[in-house]
Amino acid sequence: TQQAAIEKYARENDIEIVEWYWDGGFSAKTAKRPALQRFLKELEQGKPKLRGLNHVIVYNTSRISRDVDSYSAEIATRLMKCHVSVRSTKEPVD
Repeated sequence: TQQAAIEKYARENDIEIVEWYWDGGFSAKTAKRPALQRFLKELEQGKPKLRGLNHVIVYNTSRISRDVDSYSAEIATRLMKCHVSVRSTKEPVD
């Protein structure tokens, strides 16, 4: 369901999906999740598949983090440094 919603959102907003990252079985309570950390590291290192990346699309914001402090300190600052925004299929994100 979540993947289908993300694909639909990307299609409707003319966004190309270049890679999928998911942490099945891990809670979004913290940023200490293997796929999330791999994505952030690859983004910061400028991996070819992520060059020019503008957005991260999530089903809803609780899928990227349920903890505001963890999100701000460990995810949002790293995304902002790479000029990447978060888009949600379920709610507006500013």
